Amino acid sequence: MAAKTIKIALGDINIDQRLRVRDIDAHKVAVFRDALSLKKNLGALLIDQENVLVDGHHRYTALMKTFDPDYLVSAKQQEFADEKSRLVAAGAVNQEHGFRLTPFEEKRLAFRLKTEGASEEEVSKAIGRPVSKIIRWHNDAILLIGPDNKREP
Repeated sequence: MAAKTIKIALGDINIDQRLRVRDIDAHKVAVFRDALSLKKNLGALLIDQENVLVDGHHRYTALMKTFDPDYLVSAKQQEFADEKSRLVAAGAVNQEHGFRLTPFEEKRLAFRLKTEGASEEEVSKAIGRPVSKIIRWHNDAILLIGPDNKREP
């Protein structure tokens, strides 16, 4: 089913942190808030059939810091079958607008999608990289540094 554009109150949009494909960057939020102060349109957010935010976390954060929760915004509402399809859409949309995913975010999303059973073609669509590069990434590891400076794969 194709996405339909609706008006929705900010407070009626649900947030699932597992669908956020990147970390919130305070600078990007500030750029969006500046645009809002100049009365610029940030573009429609992407939500699923349950009003869960799929794409637009930086814009949503800027909007929430600027307006009341009852403020109406435009959103493209689309039906998704599962978390994998939501992540593919979130990644693909992020590659289309001005703030592309960083190389680390691309790899992190690729590994998350693989754990959801995504094919290399789906991962390629989500991150905008060739399948051959994604296959090479499967030999890479991401190290997370915890609060005690312990490295974990």
